[in-house]
Amino acid sequence: MIPNLPAACIAVDEGLWRCERRANSDDPFAIVYVDTRDRLPETPDALLSLEEKYLAKPFFAGPKYLKWNHYWLFVVPDAKWNEAGVSEARNWIERDTTYAKKVVVAQKDLRGFFLDKKWDVSKRAALEAPREVWLRALAPLKLDRLLFSRSRSPSTRMWVRGGEVHAELPSSPAEAPANLKNEDKFVSEIKWC
Repeated sequence: MIPNLPAACIAVDEGLWRCERRANSDDPFAIVYVDTRDRLPETPDALLSLEEKYLAKPFFAGPKYLKWNHYWLFVVPDAKWNEAGVSEARNWIERDTTYAKKVVVAQKDLRGFFLDKKWDVSKRAALEAPREVWLRALAPLKLDRLLFSRSRSPSTRMWVRGGEVHAELPSSPAEAPANLKNEDKFVSEIKWC
């Protein structure tokens, strides 16, 4: 049975719950599968089979910003933790990032996982737009100029050769060519998770 967790959880199968972490009851910022079936997958293929059965469809059908915020917690009974905590299975399970980040956790630590400060989004200052952070990261290498260049292929060749690339930015959004308008639309959809 799943303990009282600070998340909205629904049973997916016997011993398996899908929990949503939410900030202020808004959209979820993380999906956590809690597996209390008292067994770890024996092989990478068995793990992939579990993921394909339970995660694949909602992973691709869900919002884009949630795709990389899926977790699968394998809960090990405390009596078995000494062995499971140092097992080779735990090592390869936690290294696998297909569909979700995976953690093998002792039953006594499950609630602590949810209460960890990394989940505390209610008191954080608002983050600046990801687009601005991204463009600042591109600027030192002048890759931001490539992004907004009207003739990207020649500009890319020029950048690779070490030449100066000039971004031919339109003076207003209405004057932007269609490809830049589409890129700006897609870039503006990037959200922090």
